[in-house]
Amino acid sequence: MTTSAKNGVAVIIGLVLVGCGDDGSGPSRPPNVRGTYDATYSFESTSTGGTTSGTCPGSLSITSQWGQSFSGDFAIQPSDCRPASGAFTGTVQPDGALTIGDLFEEWINDEAGTGLTCTGHAGQNLTGAFSGDQLTAESGTVPLTCDDTDYQVEVQVTATRLPQ
Repeated sequence: MTTSAKNGVAVIIGLVLVGCGDDGSGPSRPPNVRGTYDATYSFESTSTGGTTSGTCPGSLSITSQWGQSFSGDFAIQPSDCRPASGAFTGTVQPDGALTIGDLFEEWINDEAGTGLTCTGHAGQNLTGAFSGDQLTAESGTVPLTCDDTDYQVEVQVTATRLPQ
């Protein structure tokens, strides 16, 4: 075999080896979050009148997922809480970090339907994580004014995906 033929074979082998290598640094896919969840919604509201908190049972259903984006519906069942329901959207990263939008706004708007007039940052996103079949997300502290009373509101959802 001539020197140029040896060099050509070496180049081809080198290209094949480079093409076959996988260093694990390629793009990762986000986890599948679709499903129906048994959910617990918690809230704490602080104003000059004191602090109110509660825990409400409910459900969360993620019906669609396209890559990192997902959407679905939530429901808060009547107990010590006023029932509420609505739609939400969100994103989930390959590491399970997630953001849920519209859920907090739907809940606040539904609560405002009790005769209160509320303004504030009701569109605050909830941030959290998804791992296995567990989803948790919280709003952090959100300022809200209802009928001239200022509130600091925190909302959290903890949910477990039900077997399919």
